[in-house]
Amino acid sequence: MVQYYFRNAEGAKIGPVGAEEFQQLRDAGDIEDRTMVWHSGMIDWEPYVAVQARQELAKTPQPRPHRTAAPATAPATPSAAGGPRLACGTCGQDWPEALLSMESGRPMCGNCQRLKKEKEQSGRMSNAAGVGGWGAWLIKCACGLVVISALIFLRLHLLEGEKAEKAAQKAKLAQKGAR
Repeated sequence: MVQYYFRNAEGAKIGPVGAEEFQQLRDAGDIEDRTMVWHSGMIDWEPYVAVQARQELAKTPQPRPHRTAAPATAPATPSAAGGPRLACGTCGQDWPEALLSMESGRPMCGNCQRLKKEKEQSGRMSNAAGVGGWGAWLIKCACGLVVISALIFLRLHLLEGEKAEKAAQKAKLAQKGAR
């Protein structure tokens, strides 16, 4: 059973709600076309109108290309809802075919797509300069050394300033004492 989450006008996350309750909220006007919605199998939050369009498209029979070889994934099996189900080519979980997309010729569920996207983004962040492995480590060490050097320089500069201030105070006291 699909569980929906949505964001209200204030941006607060509401859910999970079942399909029936979700439809009642839609009919009541609580969920509009621009309301951000998410359910399992999706990569990210989307406006309801996009989710609805995808669901309508999934209901429309799509022509299948003729295959001469056996499919690389588990064969489609009828689901409780009456639609075919396929195994995700990455995690192996059984999903309604409408919730899967094709990645490199294999069906992939939204959860695996999200994980793949997160992995790619974290790889880009840690590898922003195009340097990996030892090169990235050396860059991080060099940056650390620069920061440490700057802190040591500032500390020494402040100490010299304090010493000069104390020397000036001693000189003033000595002058006052000599008078």
